Amino acid sequence: MCFYINNLYISAPMSPRPLPTLEDSLREMFPEEWLRELSKKLVSSLKIGPWIKDRILLVDLGFYKTQMFARIEENGGYFVSRIRKNMDPILVSVEIRFVDSNSE
Repeated sequence: MCFYINNLYISAPMSPRPLPTLEDSLREMFPEEWLRELSKKLVSSLKIGPWIKDRILLVDLGFYKTQMFARIEENGGYFVSRIRKNMDPILVSVEIRFVDSNSE
């Protein structure tokens, strides 16, 4: 491919391979193993305290820690996580709320 920019002749060979996708570029910049190690460090340094009150923390199954869930609850927060296959949860209550669509 050849073209002119400000009267300057530029010749650039065409690449035989396609341009990488955004996903490919991100995977190259942030290797999967590096991301795993970084996330472990971040989670281990996560301090659950009063800041969690009335907030929901989304937790990946890989970081399932019952002590962390207890601290979240103690501080008035909430969490969402899948449960492990070996867990046998007990349903302690069900809350059903109906919204009257006719009310103002």
